[in-house]
Amino acid sequence: MSGLQNSYQEQVDFIHLDWDDPDSDPVIDHFNVLRRSTYILIDPQGAVLWQWVGPLQEAVVAQEIQRALGTAP
Repeated sequence: MSGLQNSYQEQVDFIHLDWDDPDSDPVIDHFNVLRRSTYILIDPQGAVLWQWVGPLQEAVVAQEIQRALGTAP
């Protein structure tokens, strides 16, 4: 994930939620996040564009980010 964050830090906000922090609960509940590694791509209006659960394939995520930004090849 850090590679993606470095590549898109000027265009995408990356937010990390901590399961043990009760302040994360409203977001976890709102997006129905399972208690495992979950990654969600959300547009500026709050709509979920893509959601991944489990191991992250950075190339696939990068492609979805590019699609959302309108920069996909």
